[in-house]
Amino acid sequence: MEISHRFKIPEENEKAAAFWAENMQARVFVSSQGLELPYRLYIPPEPKPGMPFQLHLHGGGLRGNDNLLQLQGDHRQTQMLTSYQKKEAFFFAIPQCPMGFMWSPGTKYNELWKSYLHYTPEESTVVRALYELTLALTEEFGLDERQRYVSGCSMGGSGAYDLLVRYPGLFKGAVIGCANADASITARLKDNPIYLMHGSEDQAIYVENARLMARYLREAGAPEFEYVEFPGRGHNFMEPDCADDELEAAMDWIRSKVKAKLS
Repeated sequence: MEISHRFKIPEENEKAAAFWAENMQARVFVSSQGLELPYRLYIPPEPKPGMPFQLHLHGGGLRGNDNLLQLQGDHRQTQMLTSYQKKEAFFFAIPQCPMGFMWSPGTKYNELWKSYLHYTPEESTVVRALYELTLALTEEFGLDERQRYVSGCSMGGSGAYDLLVRYPGLFKGAVIGCANADASITARLKDNPIYLMHGSEDQAIYVENARLMARYLREAGAPEFEYVEFPGRGHNFMEPDCADDELEAAMDWIRSKVKAKLS
């Protein structure tokens, strides 16, 4: 079984992931192009049509095909998605990017992940699979397409940007952490509520990326975006430092913006 460990998974993350694995369906989505995309799906205890949906994309070090590593590495995000169910019941899916792929085809990779994202018009196989997966789950469970959210950190944040730009209207809002910046896409992002987060001491993707995206969005006239910078935190700013109320604030903010448009 192919597994990619780029960093040591803390024991508490492994225990938490084992618990969530028991409460989240293990599925494999096969795209129209034949790509097999493993993913975990959380179904609320009392599912019904019209519920919101959130797609969460992990970072680059969690690629593989075991359909578990993405829960272990993104421990805090998975915990928040689960605990937020007390406020609002919603479906969420956490796919695992196969080895050899990246969520965003335009991301320039180097050993320190310090290069900027450069959006490319070419649609990658894995991005297409994410698009098709979102539509398939919406149809299968009758989810509310007006309340579809995307979130991601690092490579996952770049993937979230890519989905917002490549498929306008697919997602209505985004929570993006420690991702690369690209000035060329901000005009197409400005109508999406976006909550940006970054650690000031990030040595993998420099904090200037988030600062630049905040500036670009402001200059593009984006009416609804928020930027939160965490002093003294690095690339994995959520693991374990991020408090529940900080993550909850991001969830609250993005949902309030989307729901305001429904009334």
